[in-house]
Amino acid sequence: MTREDGTGPVIKGTITDISDLRKAEQEHRRLAAIVRCSDDAIISCTTGGEIETWNAGAERIFGYSAEETIGKPLGILAPGGRANEHLEILERIRRGQEVDDVEAIRVKKDGQQITIALSVSPITDAAGEVIGAAAIARDITDRKQAEECLRNSEKQYRFLFDGSPIPMWVFDRSTLRFLAVNQATIQQYGYTEPEFLAMTIADIRPEENIPN
Repeated sequence: MTREDGTGPVIKGTITDISDLRKAEQEHRRLAAIVRCSDDAIISCTTGGEIETWNAGAERIFGYSAEETIGKPLGILAPGGRANEHLEILERIRRGQEVDDVEAIRVKKDGQQITIALSVSPITDAAGEVIGAAAIARDITDRKQAEECLRNSEKQYRFLFDGSPIPMWVFDRSTLRFLAVNQATIQQYGYTEPEFLAMTIADIRPEENIPN
């Protein structure tokens, strides 16, 4: 095809191709910035488990620099007794499956064990073949410790509540319905626990003694 003045050829599609390339480059830069700035560890590896990329979040969480990890096996993060766990995950990835928000134990550079929430997705080539894996890991150690402390506190409370020789109960202040009673209450009043949970405090106490 020639220009309208007949001076030479016109190449169609160039503007569109350049525009698409620029959009792709912008998207790549945007994604790269997200990876760099993420507080979570974002790691990619081969299907055999060799680390290929390691962001600042991974450095912060695990203590290793990118220079110390790229080219190394993921097994450097596995604690004793869990050395094959990442291999099992990679086997699922090779089958095209995803691993979504599972809890795992990993070891930092200083030897400290941490609990992470881990999600892993396959990386595929243009033909759809799985060529690697992308993992996002979040350190949830503090949350798990807080949950454990809460469970221990609840166990201690239940031990003291149930073991008290003094009748004790918990009730809803708006409805006055019983929420829990201890064994001393059951023994003193003669109702079973299910019967108590269907009653209100007004069923066992004078109205003037009911707290407002």
